[in-house]
Amino acid sequence: MEKFPKMTSRFAHVLTGFLVILFLASPVLAHAGEGPRHHMMMHGGPVGFLLLHQDDLGLNHEQVVKLSRIKMDFFKIMIMERARIKVLKLQNMMLMMHRGFDTAKARENNEQILSHKKKIMDGCVRMLSEAGKTLTPEQFEKAKKLMRQMIVMHHEMMMHQAMMSHS
Repeated sequence: MEKFPKMTSRFAHVLTGFLVILFLASPVLAHAGEGPRHHMMMHGGPVGFLLLHQDDLGLNHEQVVKLSRIKMDFFKIMIMERARIKVLKLQNMMLMMHRGFDTAKARENNEQILSHKKKIMDGCVRMLSEAGKTLTPEQFEKAKKLMRQMIVMHHEMMMHQAMMSHS
């Protein structure tokens, strides 16, 4: 019994080309429209922002240690869950290489992908809650003010870039 069905040469080339384009475009499409929150997550997230501004916020050593632990605990979850998501996506791609593939298995993989994404989102909520409890009320208010300033600066920079690209 053959593992892969025989395909016409033209069909094989078209399918291969499509999968190559899909594979190359998927990282770009996966991050499209993620904006400043995605950028911030890539640089340590909101807890990384707090650690970056530890002097401005007046964080003591114990707070810095606790925030660093909170950030690393979340990053471990995020890295592992994203890896599991990638494996499931690869399994779906392999399924779809066959004519009449098992759609029930693909849907099951999709449900698992959603479950792993939920674990990341729940981890983010837990991280933010723990980080907020680590700060004093005054530090928390100052952090919100710094965050608003950063968002306004980012927005102004994006508006400037948009205006420059249209001139």
